[in-house]
Amino acid sequence: MINLLPEEQKQKLLEEEHFRLTLILGTLFICFLVCLSLILFLIKNYTSWDLEAEKILLSQKEKTLSLNQDLEKEIKQSNIFLFELDSFYGQVIGVTQVLEIVDGTLPAKVYLTSFDFILPRTKGKDKPRISISGFSPDRNTLLNFQENLKNEQSFSDIYVSPESWIEPENLDFDISFRFNKEIQ
Repeated sequence: MINLLPEEQKQKLLEEEHFRLTLILGTLFICFLVCLSLILFLIKNYTSWDLEAEKILLSQKEKTLSLNQDLEKEIKQSNIFLFELDSFYGQVIGVTQVLEIVDGTLPAKVYLTSFDFILPRTKGKDKPRISISGFSPDRNTLLNFQENLKNEQSFSDIYVSPESWIEPENLDFDISFRFNKEIQ
């Protein structure tokens, strides 16, 4: 097509075309910037929502962890208490075991008036010392009791006081010995 318009109008049309092109490109650029800002805004919001969700999960895990730490601390304290309790009861000596054995060695008419159980101060080779006092109707019965104690493997270092043998009848005696077995 031949353009028969004067040069001024041609120039004006060309400027108008450049203006329209600039207006269209500017509008497209502004739309691009608006879309880009909306996309960035959505990304920011999505990450902040995700961050908030992670913070909530983290706080819940911290609560659970603190509860677990409190429970773990309580369990450790209970274990320490039980260990101390076990070590205490491990050191307790069953005197009833000793009394049963002594009772098994007593002759019929002999009875005890006192019973002393002395623990050694150091653990290891020292054994508990037992001192008993009592009444025997005669020397033969006391001698029989002494023999019964000597025959009992749980006892050693049996000592009968010399004063116990003075009277022939109605004897008050004192005997001491060591207990050899492990006491439970």
